[in-house]
Amino acid sequence: MDRTPGRGATTADAFLAEHRPWLRTTTLCVALGRGSRDDLPGKAGAAHLFEHLVMSARGGGAALTDLVEERGGTANASSGNELTLYYARVDNDDAPRIAAALWDAVEHPLVTEADLAREKSVVVQEIATARADASDVVQDAFLADLFGGHPLGLPVAGDLDDIGRFGLADAEAERAAGLPRHRVIMVGGAEPDRVRDALPDSALVCAGAPRTPSPPAPLSTAPDGTRWPQDEDFAWVVVGGRAVPAQHPDQAAYAVLGTLLGASPASSLYRELRDVAGLAYTFQAWSSHYSDAGAWRVLMGVETGNAPKAVGIVEGLLHRIATSGPTAAEHDIAVRQSAGQCQRDAEDPWQLAVDIAVRGDVGAHPWSPEAERDALRRVTPDQVRAAAAHVADSLTVTVRA
Repeated sequence: MDRTPGRGATTADAFLAEHRPWLRTTTLCVALGRGSRDDLPGKAGAAHLFEHLVMSARGGGAALTDLVEERGGTANASSGNELTLYYARVDNDDAPRIAAALWDAVEHPLVTEADLAREKSVVVQEIATARADASDVVQDAFLADLFGGHPLGLPVAGDLDDIGRFGLADAEAERAAGLPRHRVIMVGGAEPDRVRDALPDSALVCAGAPRTPSPPAPLSTAPDGTRWPQDEDFAWVVVGGRAVPAQHPDQAAYAVLGTLLGASPASSLYRELRDVAGLAYTFQAWSSHYSDAGAWRVLMGVETGNAPKAVGIVEGLLHRIATSGPTAAEHDIAVRQSAGQCQRDAEDPWQLAVDIAVRGDVGAHPWSPEAERDALRRVTPDQVRAAAAHVADSLTVTVRA
């Protein structure tokens, strides 16, 4: 990773570049250290709506998405619990201009009342679409069950009533709150110096302090979200529990545990759930790690009548690993698969830019795929056992159809 210092930097350097001169395109990403958990009471969805405004506000001119698409590139944005990402992929020659435009859209969004009304309507439709998809609903419901009333358990998209009350003053408040903690990331063939020189000083220096941890309270008893649907043939189920926070020394063990119980034909869950029992075709396992907490889960789509048995298989595997750890063969395969996936992600410029933003704490802890692969390869069977035991301590089952 080429970490070129910002001009006149007095605090953390905010510009990170991975130069890959053999590529003809460059991926650019502006990451703000602000997400749904930072939404104020009565403002649920503020960070998410602001993300829409940055990408689509016109202010009498062209929207950022239009500018990028007209140059033959692609642009998008995403909101999370603790981060909001704005990214674009363009030809190398266009990278300096688009990097400057991307930062300018974030720093100085030109939002009119018409822009606000349009994007509020779009967000309402997005929420309605998600509510009609049980695979989306169950994931939000699982985090609500797992984290209770903590902000990490609130839906990223927000609340319809709160969205309706969002005004231009709220957009300005979001802009001001998100800017201090940021990174600008580039991965691709453009010369890093040209991209950096196209950016103002405000983009090159991260002046915000790291997030102050505010972890959720311990669960006294695991919540029971297993309301088996009686009138539906198919259901989505999440089985999981709490995990360690980001930057924890044992974080990589949860990734290996996810591979052990993931969708790969080499995983233990694949063999038992699909090959032996034939109960599920669609499932995956992964973990999310935040500044002060984490969540690990398996998501499955199953016929309703098979759901209790499928959950039993997942719980049985978790408890077996939590008690005695993975077998030597299971562990070796899972570590190799996890490290291999990390390598494949690192070779995708778009995914690498996102991972640098998501897996490194903005303004505090840089991340690299090399360090991630090394951490995965060092994971021991006992660390995986401890991770499974930690998940099992707060085991939560949530079902929606």
